Amino acid sequence: MRKPVRVLAFILGLMFVLFAGFQYNDPDPLLWIGLYALAAALSIGASLGKSSRALLLLAGLGYGIGVYFFWPAEWHGIALNELYKQNVEHARESLGLGLTSLCMFLLAFAVRS
Repeated sequence: MRKPVRVLAFILGLMFVLFAGFQYNDPDPLLWIGLYALAAALSIGASLGKSSRALLLLAGLGYGIGVYFFWPAEWHGIALNELYKQNVEHARESLGLGLTSLCMFLLAFAVRS
């Protein structure tokens, strides 16, 4: 992996650590902290040359499947809306998983093994 990609992978890892930290007040924090911590570990591992392509692809697929399961039954956007609070929460969660999935796939195609 070239140096700029390693730096990007490390920055993504730090971003996912930050995302995990934001989850402490979520209704189900252990799930989301765990998911973002895993993404952080895989990203930092990729920056150090320790994450395999297969593992990153599997993670990307898993996060992508999560998008499907957390997608809201009815889309009401991501802005705070008390009337549709649960749908807004699911929309935010699914978009976070989608971003994480995209990052895992990008890193998978950037690693050498």
